[in-house]
Amino acid sequence: MNFLSALFTGIAVSSNPQPAQADQTQPPPAVHVASIEKVPAATALTEADVDLYLHVMRGAADRIAQATGDDKAAIDFMRETKGAAAQSPESAMLERRAADLSNYDETIADEEGVKARYDSVKHEVETPKDSNQAVLAPHQSEIEALQNQVHGFMNGK
Repeated sequence: MNFLSALFTGIAVSSNPQPAQADQTQPPPAVHVASIEKVPAATALTEADVDLYLHVMRGAADRIAQATGDDKAAIDFMRETKGAAAQSPESAMLERRAADLSNYDETIADEEGVKARYDSVKHEVETPKDSNQAVLAPHQSEIEALQNQVHGFMNGK
């Protein structure tokens, strides 16, 4: 079996196979079956997934609501200008800080060690499929309010 056929069949071949012996006194080299982990198909969101999303977004919304100093200045700047202010070093700095704050949910998820799962759940929540409507419907108004609070100020909301 050559390397390419092994690659496509999921069988790993030794990188230094022994040449075939004419007298066949030695057994052929061992062939190991490689483990190929299949990526699970997208599944419907669970209540635990929605709880994780809400937990992270609530934390980000609290951070935005209680912003002070430079963070508050950046948020206020974006709300007032809707990001359409003339570019100056100060406005560029405020826009960068505001962009960081609008992604604060990602920061929280990373700090709590749930970033990969949160990103997957966030994608499902923010691009909902019919299969997720039953679990999302009871939380829809809170989800929209949190999204507006965490991300909306970037558009002047």
